[in-house]
Amino acid sequence: KDLKSTTFGILQNDQDLEVMFLQLGDRVLLFFPANLEKTIVRAIPFIIAGLAVGLGFKAGLFNIGAEGQLYAGAIAVAAIGAFASPDIPGLILLPIVILAGILAGFLWGAVPGALKAYSGAHEVITTIMFNFISILIVDWLVKSTDPVLLADTESSVPKTPEILSS
Repeated sequence: KDLKSTTFGILQNDQDLEVMFLQLGDRVLLFFPANLEKTIVRAIPFIIAGLAVGLGFKAGLFNIGAEGQLYAGAIAVAAIGAFASPDIPGLILLPIVILAGILAGFLWGAVPGALKAYSGAHEVITTIMFNFISILIVDWLVKSTDPVLLADTESSVPKTPEILSS
C-alpha cells in the first residue's frame, strides 16, 4: 500500500505491535501505544518531584534538591524492596517501602533545611551540592564490587537487584 498519500494510519510491525503514524509534510510522527504504560510509569517520579518543587516555590522556598531527595528515597526503596523477605505480604511491605522512601527523602532534604536555619547557608547552593552527593552515592552503591552493596551481581550493567513484585 502506498503510504505517501496517507496522512494518518495504523501499521503492524514485525512483532505484531501497532504503530500509529501521522504524516506532517516530509516528517512522520510515530506513536507506539504499547509503550504508553512504560512511559507513564517512568514519568511519575519526575512529575511528583516537579510538584514538590512547585509546592516549595509557592511557599517562597527554593527547593532545587528534589532530584537528590528522589535519589535518597530511591536508595531506601531499592534496599528494602530488593532485600526484604519474599514471605512478607504485599499489603505489609508496600506501606513500609513507601514510608521508607518518604523518610529518606525527608531526611535528605532536612539537612539543607537545618543548614539554612542554623548557619544561614543558602538553600539553593546546599541543595544543588546535595543533588550531586546523592547521585554519586547511588553510583557508588550500584557499582561497588568489594563489598557488593546494592548491585545486581547477575547483571552485565550496573543496576540494583530486582525488586520484589509484592
